Amino acid sequence: MARFSTTGINNALNGLFPSTSTFYLALFSSDPGTTGTTGEITSYTGSRPAFQFNAATGGTQTGPTSVINFSVTATLASGAPYFGIFTAATGGTYLVGGATTGLTGSIASGATITFAVNTSLTNTLA
Repeated sequence: MARFSTTGINNALNGLFPSTSTFYLALFSSDPGTTGTTGEITSYTGSRPAFQFNAATGGTQTGPTSVINFSVTATLASGAPYFGIFTAATGGTYLVGGATTGLTGSIASGATITFAVNTSLTNTLA
């Protein structure tokens, strides 16, 4: 099995998620799988929030470069245990998704779900 150098990983991550591109974060009640077509939560104010990643360094890429807040408009009984990243605020191309940390269980209407700067989203290649 081939092993990537740190430079190779940085190049791959920067190619997939360029720091000059805008991406859009979605929350899901179920695993978005490889298509992101089912389970997206829409009971928050506005459309998918826009964000950018930092350039990869040391084999890791972090984001968002600014705080992301979801203002919940209806109780999320099962929480928001999954996320997805898209190329547009609505529609667009689904790029990647996975499990969140700490967003399981009921989230009350009126709550704010916050993704902090440079620590909430991390890309690595394993």
